[in-house]
Amino acid sequence: MRYAPRDIYNHAEEYIALCRRHASSSRLAALKIGLWGLKRALFPRDSGLGNTSEFHDDCLHVAFVLEGGIGDILINANYMENFVRLAACRVQIDVYAGCEVDMLSALLSGKSFISACFGDRPLQHAYDAVIMVLFIPKLLCFDKQRILSLAGEKLQACLADMEAFSDRFPEWTDTRAQNFAGLLWYANIRKIHRVFLPAVGNMEDAFEENLFSLPEPEISPALAVKFPFLQTGFIAVNRSTGNNQESTKLESVEVYKRVLRKIREEHPGIPLIRIGGSMGEDLGCDRDLCGKTTSHEMIALLYKAKLLVSNEGGLVHVRHFLHAGKSVVLFGSTGQKFYGYPENENIGSDCSCEWMHRRWQEFCIKKYAKF
Repeated sequence: MRYAPRDIYNHAEEYIALCRRHASSSRLAALKIGLWGLKRALFPRDSGLGNTSEFHDDCLHVAFVLEGGIGDILINANYMENFVRLAACRVQIDVYAGCEVDMLSALLSGKSFISACFGDRPLQHAYDAVIMVLFIPKLLCFDKQRILSLAGEKLQACLADMEAFSDRFPEWTDTRAQNFAGLLWYANIRKIHRVFLPAVGNMEDAFEENLFSLPEPEISPALAVKFPFLQTGFIAVNRSTGNNQESTKLESVEVYKRVLRKIREEHPGIPLIRIGGSMGEDLGCDRDLCGKTTSHEMIALLYKAKLLVSNEGGLVHVRHFLHAGKSVVLFGSTGQKFYGYPENENIGSDCSCEWMHRRWQEFCIKKYAKF
């Protein structure tokens, strides 16, 4: 990746972060940073975020670096589909994200504009544009000539607005800063849902919140034999969020047991199947599949379940974009107005303490506090 920040003092930190993330060793990162600084000092340029693409065809080649968990990736996949719609030309997107490649491929399979999924790897090409996004996208670099010759006016305006917005509000687009309290408060004031958030400042007038969807998963005979309840009906249960099983996003085991007892009373005879991650706590489910499914199997289970009972997190977002039906979502420290979907039964507070401080998943200033 060729990266030429417009001002060495304002943007050197961004390049250093990229080198630290993508270099294979600390020595290589240090070498790249030193060479970059020497080059900028000897050959100063005023080319904005200029980048020389390696591509010469009539297709726009874009890299999206997706931060966050599965839910964030799916929400930003909806943004990517809007991005392609505005382009008015052929677009091929390579996706880089921190989750496992098989999960990334399973989530984005079937989308013709996705060229490749690389996981958390160094950028493989010098692209026409590179965009990083967690909440609001940040344009890292672009080839101006390629953009002007290929992209439609709407996408050109979108990229220009994206660059201007990240310059004006760097704390909202810099994923390293982890200082998103102001952004989430802004979203609360404007009553913006999480799915719409990537469009803020760059695509608001042309954005469609429900453009992206996941394809219906195939239930193979082998899968039906492995999980016979797929044909007879079941309720999926999840109490996990990434690698942090003590997150304030999780309601207590006692609350889960109380909810599941009520569901058993209302739906007798339907088995409760535990999926996702686990700390070994017993929720009283009939079968525990935690850590025992592939990415494709997980998606199939979420699609076929009569109901999902879960904390707010990636599996709820997967089921939503599958259009698979209702979920009962037990909210902890995140807000249901911001993350909740209308087809679900969202249980919890409207007040969120997400990103009120950097350790918000360890202890919460609300009643979920773990001091």
